[in-house]
Amino acid sequence: MRPWVFLSVAAGALVLQGAVVPHLAVGQVRPDLVLLVALAYGLLYGPEAGGRFGFVSGLLQDILLGKYVGVFALTRACAGYLAGLAERRFYKEQLLILVGVTALASVLTDLLFMGLMGAFGYPLRFTFSLRTVVLPAGLYNGLLSPLVYRGMTSLRDFERARHKATGA
Repeated sequence: MRPWVFLSVAAGALVLQGAVVPHLAVGQVRPDLVLLVALAYGLLYGPEAGGRFGFVSGLLQDILLGKYVGVFALTRACAGYLAGLAERRFYKEQLLILVGVTALASVLTDLLFMGLMGAFGYPLRFTFSLRTVVLPAGLYNGLLSPLVYRGMTSLRDFERARHKATGA
Protein backbone atom coordinates (compact mmCIF):
# COMPACT_ATOMS: atom_id res chain seq x y z
CA MET A 1 0.00 0.00 0.00
CA ARG A 2 1.31 3.44 -0.88
CA PRO A 3 2.46 5.57 2.08
CA TRP A 4 -0.17 8.27 1.58
CA VAL A 5 -2.94 5.66 1.40
CA PHE A 6 -1.47 3.96 4.50
CA LEU A 7 -1.55 7.25 6.45
CA SER A 8 -4.98 8.16 5.09
CA VAL A 9 -6.44 4.86 6.27
CA ALA A 10 -4.88 5.31 9.73
CA ALA A 11 -6.11 8.90 10.00
CA GLY A 12 -9.54 7.98 8.63
CA ALA A 13 -9.93 5.20 11.17
CA LEU A 14 -8.99 7.62 13.93
CA VAL A 15 -11.46 10.27 12.74
CA LEU A 16 -14.25 7.70 12.49
CA GLN A 17 -13.29 6.39 15.95
CA GLY A 18 -13.94 9.84 17.39
CA ALA A 19 -16.87 10.94 15.23
CA VAL A 20 -18.93 7.84 14.48
CA VAL A 21 -18.05 5.14 17.01
CA PRO A 22 -19.50 6.97 20.05
CA HIS A 23 -22.90 6.67 18.34
CA LEU A 24 -22.42 2.91 18.04
CA ALA A 25 -21.94 2.41 21.79
CA VAL A 26 -23.99 -0.22 23.54
CA GLY A 27 -23.91 0.78 27.19
CA GLN A 28 -20.24 1.25 28.07
CA VAL A 29 -19.06 -0.85 25.15
CA ARG A 30 -17.77 0.75 21.97
CA PRO A 31 -16.14 -0.92 19.02
CA ASP A 32 -12.47 -0.09 18.47
CA LEU A 33 -12.23 0.84 14.81
CA VAL A 34 -8.52 1.65 14.95
CA LEU A 35 -7.85 -1.81 16.36
CA LEU A 36 -10.14 -3.47 13.80
CA VAL A 37 -8.33 -1.77 10.92
CA ALA A 38 -4.93 -2.73 12.38
CA LEU A 39 -6.07 -6.35 12.67
CA ALA A 40 -7.44 -6.36 9.12
CA TYR A 41 -4.21 -4.79 7.88
CA GLY A 42 -2.17 -7.51 9.56
CA LEU A 43 -4.41 -10.24 8.13
CA LEU A 44 -4.07 -8.80 4.63
CA TYR A 45 -0.43 -7.74 4.52
CA GLY A 46 1.36 -9.93 7.07
CA PRO A 47 2.96 -9.41 10.48
CA GLU A 48 5.52 -6.71 9.68
CA ALA A 49 3.06 -4.49 7.82
CA GLY A 50 0.39 -5.15 10.45
CA GLY A 51 2.78 -4.20 13.23
CA ARG A 52 3.81 -1.00 11.42
CA PHE A 53 0.22 -0.04 10.73
CA GLY A 54 -0.79 -0.76 14.32
CA PHE A 55 2.13 1.29 15.64
CA VAL A 56 1.44 4.31 13.40
CA SER A 57 -2.33 4.31 13.98
CA GLY A 58 -1.84 3.72 17.72
CA LEU A 59 0.72 6.52 17.91
CA LEU A 60 -1.72 8.87 16.19
CA GLN A 61 -4.31 7.83 18.77
CA ASP A 62 -1.80 8.42 21.59
CA ILE A 63 -0.92 11.88 20.29
CA LEU A 64 -4.58 12.81 19.93
CA LEU A 65 -5.41 11.69 23.47
CA GLY A 66 -2.17 13.08 24.89
CA LYS A 67 -1.84 10.94 28.00
CA TYR A 68 0.25 7.81 28.45
CA VAL A 69 1.77 8.25 24.98
CA GLY A 70 2.92 4.93 23.60
CA VAL A 71 0.30 2.67 25.16
CA PHE A 72 -1.98 2.61 22.11
CA ALA A 73 1.04 2.45 19.79
CA LEU A 74 2.41 -0.61 21.58
CA THR A 75 -0.89 -2.45 21.93
CA ARG A 76 -1.97 -1.79 18.34
CA ALA A 77 1.47 -2.75 17.01
CA CYS A 78 1.31 -6.06 18.88
CA ALA A 79 -2.24 -6.68 17.64
CA GLY A 80 -1.40 -5.94 14.00
CA TYR A 81 1.72 -8.09 14.17
CA LEU A 82 -0.07 -11.04 15.77
CA ALA A 83 -2.93 -10.77 13.27
CA GLY A 84 -0.32 -10.99 10.54
CA LEU A 85 1.01 -14.19 12.11
CA ALA A 86 -2.54 -15.55 12.25
CA GLU A 87 -2.86 -14.76 8.54
CA ARG A 88 -0.37 -17.51 7.83
CA ARG A 89 -2.15 -20.11 9.94
CA PHE A 90 -5.89 -19.51 9.46
CA TYR A 91 -8.20 -19.38 6.52
CA LYS A 92 -9.34 -15.83 7.16
CA GLU A 93 -12.03 -15.89 4.48
CA GLN A 94 -14.04 -18.20 6.75
CA LEU A 95 -16.43 -15.87 8.58
CA LEU A 96 -16.42 -17.66 11.96
CA ILE A 97 -12.63 -17.84 12.03
CA LEU A 98 -12.35 -14.13 11.20
CA VAL A 99 -14.85 -13.22 13.92
CA GLY A 100 -13.19 -15.52 16.47
CA VAL A 101 -9.62 -14.39 15.74
CA THR A 102 -10.70 -10.75 15.92
CA ALA A 103 -12.63 -11.21 19.15
CA LEU A 104 -9.71 -13.01 20.76
CA ALA A 105 -7.22 -10.42 19.52
CA SER A 106 -9.45 -7.64 20.85
CA VAL A 107 -9.62 -9.22 24.30
CA LEU A 108 -5.86 -9.84 24.41
CA THR A 109 -5.16 -6.27 23.25
CA ASP A 110 -7.44 -4.85 25.94
CA LEU A 111 -5.77 -7.02 28.58
CA LEU A 112 -2.35 -5.77 27.48
CA PHE A 113 -3.70 -2.21 27.54
CA MET A 114 -5.03 -2.72 31.07
CA GLY A 115 -1.70 -4.20 32.18
CA LEU A 116 0.21 -1.23 30.80
CA MET A 117 -2.20 1.26 32.34
CA GLY A 118 -1.89 -0.55 35.67
CA ALA A 119 1.90 -0.31 35.39
CA PHE A 120 1.52 3.46 34.99
CA GLY A 121 -0.48 3.51 38.22
CA TYR A 122 -3.90 3.93 36.64
CA PRO A 123 -6.48 2.47 39.05
CA LEU A 124 -8.25 -0.52 37.54
CA ARG A 125 -11.00 -2.83 38.67
CA PHE A 126 -9.81 -5.82 36.67
CA THR A 127 -12.70 -8.27 37.14
CA PHE A 128 -15.34 -5.58 36.68
CA SER A 129 -13.63 -4.23 33.55
CA LEU A 130 -13.16 -7.69 32.12
CA ARG A 131 -16.82 -8.58 32.61
CA THR A 132 -18.42 -5.27 31.60
CA VAL A 133 -16.08 -3.88 28.93
CA VAL A 134 -13.30 -6.18 27.70
CA LEU A 135 -15.29 -9.33 26.89
CA PRO A 136 -18.32 -7.49 25.44
CA ALA A 137 -16.02 -5.24 23.38
CA GLY A 138 -14.23 -8.34 22.09
CA LEU A 139 -17.55 -9.77 20.95
CA TYR A 140 -18.63 -6.45 19.42
CA ASN A 141 -15.32 -6.06 17.58
CA GLY A 142 -15.52 -9.64 16.39
CA LEU A 143 -19.00 -9.10 14.99
CA LEU A 144 -17.92 -5.93 13.16
CA SER A 145 -14.72 -7.49 11.80
CA PRO A 146 -16.22 -8.86 8.55
CA LEU A 147 -17.33 -5.34 7.55
CA VAL A 148 -13.95 -3.78 8.27
CA TYR A 149 -12.06 -6.69 6.72
CA ARG A 150 -14.17 -6.49 3.57
CA GLY A 151 -13.58 -2.74 3.33
CA MET A 152 -9.82 -3.21 3.71
CA THR A 153 -9.88 -6.04 1.15
CA SER A 154 -11.68 -3.77 -1.33
CA LEU A 155 -9.11 -1.03 -0.73
CA ARG A 156 -6.26 -3.50 -1.26
CA ASP A 157 -7.83 -4.78 -4.48
CA PHE A 158 -8.36 -1.22 -5.72
CA GLU A 159 -4.73 -0.33 -4.97
CA ARG A 160 -3.50 -3.44 -6.78
CA ALA A 161 -5.65 -2.72 -9.83
CA ARG A 162 -4.50 0.90 -9.90
CA HIS A 163 -0.87 -0.15 -9.55
CA LYS A 164 -1.27 -2.66 -12.36
CA ALA A 165 -3.04 -0.13 -14.62
CA THR A 166 -0.50 2.66 -14.10
CA GLY A 167 2.54 0.44 -13.86
CA ALA A 168 3.72 2.50 -10.88
